[in-house]
Amino acid sequence: MLSGPSLKTLDSMSAFFVRAGFFGMSLSVVSGAMWCFLKARPFFSGDIYEWIAILSWGLLGLIMYCRLQKEYSAKKISVFTLYVTGLSFSSLMLVALIFGNSAHGISIS
Repeated sequence: MLSGPSLKTLDSMSAFFVRAGFFGMSLSVVSGAMWCFLKARPFFSGDIYEWIAILSWGLLGLIMYCRLQKEYSAKKISVFTLYVTGLSFSSLMLVALIFGNSAHGISIS
């Protein structure tokens, strides 16, 4: 009979990926800010994709905070993470369908 990894292993992998994701998003925001500074462009143009990126970054930070500082149960964090992931993905797809191109000239639809 096949069995998957233990819940403790999945929980530690989840914690690692939350930290890695937050670090990656932070690196993206900081490098984007540096790019804007070097090109003498405004840091925040008010583009809907910027709002979604900053909202997703904040929600990922909230997940990390709840996981590391509040020490919520693995089940509670997992459910919250699924909701946040679904909300982030669906909002990005909905915005792409409604608005199409962003101010940065990127089109994902």
